[in-house]
Amino acid sequence: MLKPSSSLYIALARAARISGEVKFDSLRKDFEKKLGGEKEVTFNLERGHRTSLKGDEFEAKLRAAFGQKKWKTISETEKAKIRKGLIKEEDPNKLRELLSPYDLEETKLDGLLQWESGDGYLGYSLKAIQKLLPYLYEGKNEYEAILCAYPNRGVSDRFNVLPALLSKALPPELKDGEKAVMSCRGGLTAELRRQLALNDILPPLINADGKIIVSGKQDDDGNPLKSRDDHRHHAIDAVVIALSSRAFLKRYQDYWKTRDTKNTKPTFMEPWPKFADDVKMVTSQINVSHRVCKKINGALHQETFYGPVKDNKGKLVVGKCAFRKPLEKMEKGEPLEEIIDLGIRELAKERAKACGWDGDPKSPLPKGAFDIDKPLLQKSGVSVKKARVQVSMNNPHKLKHRYAKLGNNHHMVFVAQGDSAKGTLQTKVVTVPMIEAIARIHKGDNRYAPVNRQDENGTFLMSLCRKESLLATNPVTGEETLCVVQKFAQDFDVCIRDARDSREATLAAKTPFKRVSSIKSWEQLDVRKVQVDPLGRVSKAND
Repeated sequence: MLKPSSSLYIALARAARISGEVKFDSLRKDFEKKLGGEKEVTFNLERGHRTSLKGDEFEAKLRAAFGQKKWKTISETEKAKIRKGLIKEEDPNKLRELLSPYDLEETKLDGLLQWESGDGYLGYSLKAIQKLLPYLYEGKNEYEAILCAYPNRGVSDRFNVLPALLSKALPPELKDGEKAVMSCRGGLTAELRRQLALNDILPPLINADGKIIVSGKQDDDGNPLKSRDDHRHHAIDAVVIALSSRAFLKRYQDYWKTRDTKNTKPTFMEPWPKFADDVKMVTSQINVSHRVCKKINGALHQETFYGPVKDNKGKLVVGKCAFRKPLEKMEKGEPLEEIIDLGIRELAKERAKACGWDGDPKSPLPKGAFDIDKPLLQKSGVSVKKARVQVSMNNPHKLKHRYAKLGNNHHMVFVAQGDSAKGTLQTKVVTVPMIEAIARIHKGDNRYAPVNRQDENGTFLMSLCRKESLLATNPVTGEETLCVVQKFAQDFDVCIRDARDSREATLAAKTPFKRVSSIKSWEQLDVRKVQVDPLGRVSKAND
């Protein structure tokens, strides 16, 4: 037996591409003519009385229809689109539209449209198909089937994408080359959670005073229900969905179809003994991560602009600002008492009393007392529609000649002041509003980043933004609790919530893990800033 050279392999490949079949007799002639070989040559592929080898019939058909020269000029992307169209598209009009830009002869075009591919995978030999099909029917994907059929084969990225199937006899989920995906119904997952006793495995959440803030929910009969107040319920849902199958869904649907005559629910057994205990152990170890809110967005200040308030001597009144408010929008008597102009104040109070107001500042004003069609007239005959009302305002933000109430806060900064050796070390907290943070960025100096780590009045300790993660020690239970910053305000008012608490913000702010309003309370909780990655791994923060 003579070993063929590389030139013979090239001739073999070329013949297979062009004709779709290679005959050993013609191959022997080429071997004798081009390489000077002996006439009595047998090839190792001739075993089993084989007279020829089937090549790529699909490629040969395309080359014959397009022509060798034209087929070489077409890009690989366009070739792939043509192959996919001929394999999958069943509408001849769409196929004709796909092939129209290439100006094929009418007879060759009709031949392509009428051609039917044989059974098998695109890109696999018949022998490989026979090995892979049993594993594919078991529900394995292509890559898993290859590992089972060829255990000694190396890992290759080419098997990550399932090729299109040519066989019309295969199931639809395999024919189109796509992985079958089942959408899980809520009724089935709810039934699985109930039967597998997964509704009440999450322990209650406790605040810093030892009181329960989130606990399991129950129906009217006392049976546990799914609680969405704990973020970890998503992990339990994932476990239940992983356990569900088409067989489970079919049994559940059959029950609902015949529930009037056969009132027996299907029973779903545990995958293994003490399954609920194992799920409880795993979910109890989950650390919930939150995305930190460091963006500079939102309202920089409130919409209303205020002016200064002066006394009778023309001096500014500290802590007071004024704005013009329409009389018709005054709902209670309290704003009437704060009208700066004495004459307008008395006129407004007289009108309100004439309409039925009892004179109590906290009582609501009668409807229609200051309607536009009933204007309030001064003695001069001038109608009054608005009045300057004074309000208390601490630390208003000055904008040129006006004042405004600040909007959102961006972050807090903890600064150490004093000398530890002298016993004068103190912690100071500064709240930086959003308008100041954006002003620092516009200065364009690194020293004036939103978080100033080089404070001139002390040593920078750490900064806190919304949704930053903290470790706090529960004074009652002594356990460490992973928390997040819910919100904070001026003068050190911080609301900390349990990181697992998924209630809406308003409800969680009313009953948080702890609302801290002093450095002493902060230190009692032994608060430490940490970082939690998307996998729940907790590490010490950089500041």
